[in-house]
Amino acid sequence: FTPASYDYDVETTVLFKSVPTTNNTFLGIGGRATSTTAASGYIAWVARDSGVWEIQLAKYGGAALREVAISTPSVNDSIQLKLIMRGNVLKVNWNGSTVITHLVDTSDAGKYISSVGRATLYMDGVTSHISDSTGLHVDDYTVTDGAAVNTTGTLAVDNDDLWFNVEDGTGHPR
Repeated sequence: FTPASYDYDVETTVLFKSVPTTNNTFLGIGGRATSTTAASGYIAWVARDSGVWEIQLAKYGGAALREVAISTPSVNDSIQLKLIMRGNVLKVNWNGSTVITHLVDTSDAGKYISSVGRATLYMDGVTSHISDSTGLHVDDYTVTDGAAVNTTGTLAVDNDDLWFNVEDGTGHPR
């Protein structure tokens, strides 16, 4: 799915069927992704990193641009996660409130992405999602085009559209 402009929103509900206790557990959404290689697209994710839970904004393949600590989720908690991209302004909403606002330097080609790219779903270290009763789950995945917010349509998604990061020896999603 490719939106009409590079100004669009991606959002989802993250449901904690259980609360992972291992570090490097990430589940999130992204946009402006042009490939499955490093340095492509922005990602907003719920992460357990260094023993704490955070909402992070990152450029795929790079360190977090911004991060905000959150309370450790409980079983059956639902977190509304939304990534808003408007030019070089990136925002992350958590449960309806803006928790991260980041202004990307347009002269920094290593961090600024001006292509439309694609909307994405990202999982890393989330191995328990295969079970209906454990791990982190995604619900109500939505992409809203900022240039044409009043249009409707159908988005067909197959396995090739999802970025599922498994150990393939290269660290790249497939």
